[in-house]
Amino acid sequence: MSQLNKLLNEYAKMYAGDENKRRLFLWTRVDEGIRWENQWHGLPAHHSSGADPVPVTAECLDRIWESLIGLEMGRYYTEPEYYLESYLKMKINKFRFLHDDTPLTMDTTTTTMLQISLFSTF
Repeated sequence: MSQLNKLLNEYAKMYAGDENKRRLFLWTRVDEGIRWENQWHGLPAHHSSGADPVPVTAECLDRIWESLIGLEMGRYYTEPEYYLESYLKMKINKFRFLHDDTPLTMDTTTTTMLQISLFSTF
């Protein structure tokens, strides 16, 4: 099984898990999803009693992933499969280790990075 398939399976399990369900419940219009800058955006749901904190989402810039997952920026911008593997690794690790309220969704980015990796002539 390729690395990409393993990551897709891991992501799908996390997506279906209880923690992701909890996070999804905190937001409305989850379909807003990922915008051009590779970051998920949502609108907080207003079903809390007032005692619950407002959900937050935080994002890391791509450079932080160089040391955390061994991201190679040159490959990230020029190799489509490497880009998708790295993208999944970033989302999985962010979900595990950055304890904010960002849910996993089944959309992906169509950012410039993906376009460059698909159509690059480097």
